[in-house]
Amino acid sequence: MNNNTKFYAQLRDLLIRLKALKLKYKIALSILILSILWFSSGLFYSNNVIEKGNNITETVQVKLVESKAQEETIYLSFTGTVDMHQFINVVPEINGKVVDIYVSSGNKVNKGDAILKLKEYDYIEQYERAKALVKQYEAEYQASESLNEKGYRSQTQAEAAFAAVQSAKADLKRAQINLENTTVVAPLSGYVDKIVVGKGDFITTSKPITTIINFDEVIIAVHVSEKDVNKIKLGNTAKINLANSYQTEGEVSFISKVISPATRTYRIEVTIPKNNYEMFITKGMIADVQLAVGTVIAHKVPASTLILNDDGIIGVKIVENDNTVSFLPVEIIDQDNILIFGLPKDIKLITSGHYFVNDGEKIHVG
Repeated sequence: MNNNTKFYAQLRDLLIRLKALKLKYKIALSILILSILWFSSGLFYSNNVIEKGNNITETVQVKLVESKAQEETIYLSFTGTVDMHQFINVVPEINGKVVDIYVSSGNKVNKGDAILKLKEYDYIEQYERAKALVKQYEAEYQASESLNEKGYRSQTQAEAAFAAVQSAKADLKRAQINLENTTVVAPLSGYVDKIVVGKGDFITTSKPITTIINFDEVIIAVHVSEKDVNKIKLGNTAKINLANSYQTEGEVSFISKVISPATRTYRIEVTIPKNNYEMFITKGMIADVQLAVGTVIAHKVPASTLILNDDGIIGVKIVENDNTVSFLPVEIIDQDNILIFGLPKDIKLITSGHYFVNDGEKIHVG
């Protein structure tokens, strides 16, 4: 009786005995039989087989993948912070006592919206006085002109009266502006930061009231070393991952020409265009920035294919056209996606079993 006949006779005997067993034993025995059949069918092994030559009977189970290099963008990683394209400290144009506050900290305002009101009584009085002086000097000037025409006054006196009118008009204009400035308005559209004054406070032109931040364009500031700054160009794309896990894209809008003496780095600004973000962003938020610095022809490979040779050099093993195994050193340009370059454009990459075949070994692919 050959081996196959004997195997199937034993299997038939197991099936007959299975009928007499309890349900839980039937299930366990059925799983055992299926496992035996699966292993005996050869499904456990890869379809890609490499057999070593030189009359060696050893067979090594490996897998090959045909890999074609593609053009890939190279990125450098930096840590940046969120900054604003526009933000202005709001400082009053005049001194005065706060009588009303129209907005709260955190409110959104448009350019020209009133923020607070200063006591205006003194400024109204100055305005009315200046307006009266203008009328007085205009009357004097007209009288002087009339007398000058009749020869009772000199031309110099007439010109002095005209100068007094012009000076009075300038004072009136200044008084009018001061009166208007009793209402402090937003210099740009944006969000009101912390308001640091309250009703009844006396504020001066040297004391900021608040800051208004415009989020129409957000800047990510990064600091780049001397060895990397020349790789970055204006307009280069950037991938941005904020600390709150929000992801977006921007482009390089500014490269400083002045190095920081303290850090020996250059400030690079990446602008996120308006409406390219849809969530809460604050000034000073940390961001992971991937700056594009060029392209390269590279292979995307599984991390498991990377190995070290005896000299500690990282690389991969491939099969050449003459079925010879070759170890090729590589350079990793993206550790997240495992992009490598330094290889031919088309390769047969050994993805499994590469530890069991040696560089230069002649093999047979079956």
